[in-house]
Amino acid sequence: MDLTLGYTYRLEEYRTEDAIGSYYGQSLNYSDLDRDENEGEIELAMKTWPKTSLLLSGVMGTIEHRSEKKPDSSYYEILTGLRGKATEKSTVEGKIGYRDSDFDEPADDFGGLVLRGNLTENFTAKDSLRLDYVRTLDDTNYTNNAYYENTFLYGQYRHNFTDKITGTLDGSFQ
Repeated sequence: MDLTLGYTYRLEEYRTEDAIGSYYGQSLNYSDLDRDENEGEIELAMKTWPKTSLLLSGVMGTIEHRSEKKPDSSYYEILTGLRGKATEKSTVEGKIGYRDSDFDEPADDFGGLVLRGNLTENFTAKDSLRLDYVRTLDDTNYTNNAYYENTFLYGQYRHNFTDKITGTLDGSFQ
């Protein structure tokens, strides 16, 4: 059995004061979207078969906007899935779950399906490739729709030149 704890801090800042429209009767510009996000995760992995582990994850986070024009929120995710060795050099992980987001007034709360998955291929002791897929829900700036479905793809190629020098090439699509 493995227990993993994680913490992520995200800072989102816009470098413009351009207007983006109205939000619950107030004019909104990009700087009103500046925010701090704190997220904690706990994951329990239980080895159920020789090459496969059953996963249970819980995620809890908060979003605090720096402007009073956008409401702060908190969110929770519960996920379950599997992690296993597909081949001698590759590991596959997939999780499915539910996300619930609770907003301060006046925004509407929402919840829905969350999917997460990744594939890691270790070509050699020095070269590896990781591909990630995340499908989640994010809050939006429009009052007629509290959220949107977000699909995020990420890839990273890693080469260890020496024990102390590593190079990475990565990219993402959202």
